[in-house]
Order: sequence, then C-alpha cells, then structure tokens
Amino acid sequence: MQTSRGNETYRIKDELINCDDVADMKEILDKNSGIYSDWKKFINNLVRFAGSYGAFAQRCGFSRNTVKKWCDNGDMPRSRVEFIKLGFAMGMNIDELNKILQRYGKYPKLYSKNIQDAIYIFALSHQKDYLYAQSLYDKLLNYYEIKSSDTNRPQFNAIRAKTDRVHNSILTAKDETEFIHYVQDNKEIFEDTYTNLIDIIDSYIKTNVSDYTDLTYSESLNAFLQENITNRLTIKSFNVMISNLKAKREIPNRMKLISFGIYLGMSLEHMNTMLTYAGMEELCAKDRVEGAVIFAIENAIINNPDLELTNELLLSNFTNNEDLRNKCLQIIADYEQFDYKSEYSESAIIEYVVNALKAIECDETNEMMTLLKDYRYIADES
Repeated sequence: MQTSRGNETYRIKDELINCDDVADMKEILDKNSGIYSDWKKFINNLVRFAGSYGAFAQRCGFSRNTVKKWCDNGDMPRSRVEFIKLGFAMGMNIDELNKILQRYGKYPKLYSKNIQDAIYIFALSHQKDYLYAQSLYDKLLNYYEIKSSDTNRPQFNAIRAKTDRVHNSILTAKDETEFIHYVQDNKEIFEDTYTNLIDIIDSYIKTNVSDYTDLTYSESLNAFLQENITNRLTIKSFNVMISNLKAKREIPNRMKLISFGIYLGMSLEHMNTMLTYAGMEELCAKDRVEGAVIFAIENAIINNPDLELTNELLLSNFTNNEDLRNKCLQIIADYEQFDYKSEYSESAIIEYVVNALKAIECDETNEMMTLLKDYRYIADES
C-alpha cells in the first residue's frame, strides 16, 4: 500500500508533468516549499542535543569551524563518506543513515552489492564505529583482490542476486569471520555491481557518438564531452566519474549523474532507470531541483517528440540490457501505432532544464547549474 508521503510525491510529480510552462512549474514548487528538506534545522537539532559545537565536532571527528558552518550557513558535508562518518558518530542505525544520505546529501542509500557499503551495513548492524569499518575494508580488500582457487564453485548471474537477499545475508552474519567468508564466497555479486548502470550509460554514449565508429570507448566519451561542453574541468570531472564507475565500481555523485543524463538527452523514464541501476531513488518531485528537472524533461519531450523517439530507436540497437531494449521497442511500437510524424526541432533537453533551474532562483540549483552552464550551445547571457 502506498504511504501518504509516497502519494504526496506522486501528486507533485503529476502536477509538474502536466503544468503548462515555467511559471506554472515555479508556482507548484513554491506551493509545496514547506515539505522540502531542511538540513540547517536538522543539523542544529543534533548539535543542540550534543551541547555545543565543540562537543559535537569532537564526537563526530570534524573541526569546530566545519560544524559551525553547517549550523550557521547551512553548509553540508562535502562527500557521501562525510555523511556516513556523521551517521556512525551519532550512533545512527542503517535506516537513519540512509535517510540523511538520500534526503540531505542526495546520495544513494547504502547498497548491499557494493563492497564498501556492505562493510558499512555490517559494521552498523553490530554497533561498530567508522574506524572499525575502515580497518575491516583494508583487511577485506586483501581477500577480495585474490581470485578464488576453487574452480568447482557453481557459477551464477550475479545481476540476478536479489539485493534484499544480499542485505539479509550481511545482517545475519554473526561475526566478522562469517561476514568475510560470505564476501569471499559471493565475489561475483560485488564484482558485477552497477553492470546495468554501466550498460545504459555506454549505450547512450554510443547513440550520441554514432558518427565516431572508429574510436575507442574513452575516445568516444571524450569526443562527446568536448563536442557539448566548453569547460575543460567539467569535461575532466565527467571523465573521472565514468572512469571510476567502470574501473572501481565507485558510486557517482547523484547530482553529477543526473546532470550527465541530461547531457545525454535521457527521457524521464530512462533517467529514472539509470538512477535505479545506481541504487538510487528515482527523481523526487518533492525536491525543488529534481522537480524542475522532471518538469523540464517532460516539457522538452512534449514539444520535441522526436527527441524521445530518436533515443528509443538508437538505444534499442545499442543496449545489452534486455529489459531496457524491450521498453524501447514498446515505446517505438506505440509511436508507430499512431503513425506519429512531426518536424524535428533541435531544442535539446538541457536547454529546458537550464531555463527551469533559472526560474527557481534558489541556492539549491547551484551545483547542477555549475555542471550544466558550460553546455556549448547555450547562449552566454552575461
């Protein structure tokens, strides 16, 4: 049964999808501003409970000045790891830590199939501290790097290993030895983390650089980024994100991943599919920035239906994911059923997103605007 909070989110999403223009979008976001997350209020309550900036800082392992900036300016921890350190220090359980990761940090919740997160889950469930989790990671990495010599071990499709089952196995490990044995015996689960995520990103990159068939993957990615982005630091940032994802199975920053999906011209459905593959929640209509993204993508597709149709046609040929390919083919079939034809417009999804973010006029848009402002085809208004 859908919770009232879930119903509220779907209501706002439905309103955003169906509003007529940017002014209507802004009115909807302003009307619902009371339900948006308030990090400053949250962190001040935690510090008040601890007694002082200094006491809280000492307990959490951050400097007093850092904590003061959180409370006075509304600054946030600078990374997912810092949110996790905060959660450990405050004695949060897994659900509480997941809540601050997703609600305030916009990061994915702890994901059982990621080796680092699996260690955090195990440590939290046994009331261990962050330093213990880090030492266990160092210890386990030595086991994890060594390939098993047991060639008779049955093979399986790690992608199909249910996340809930992996999560429960971690929770039921009675001690460190049993946990390490579980990881060793199920190496494929952790090695194949984010395979579907990598596939959808790879497929979209191929659809966007189909003219460069003689290039390697890294050359294709760089060609796409250089064609669309003017700032070399932004290009490097996206290159590093994809490189770390493919090489280290490192979780991307949520805002950066969404921004990359916007550059790739993803439809709302594909954007949400990508986020799900990353172990994240779908775009949230109750978040001001993500609400604007939902409106902008839908508005772009409505005004430029060829954007979606072209992507579905190309993606159905490039993706290795059977479920995603079937979804693409179904959308194509729906278009063909109505014999859809229109004059193609060159307005890109990113232009709609930038205009929507400008209309919000709030600090929350800064991170995404920084990532999108260097789009090569947006006119400089300065």
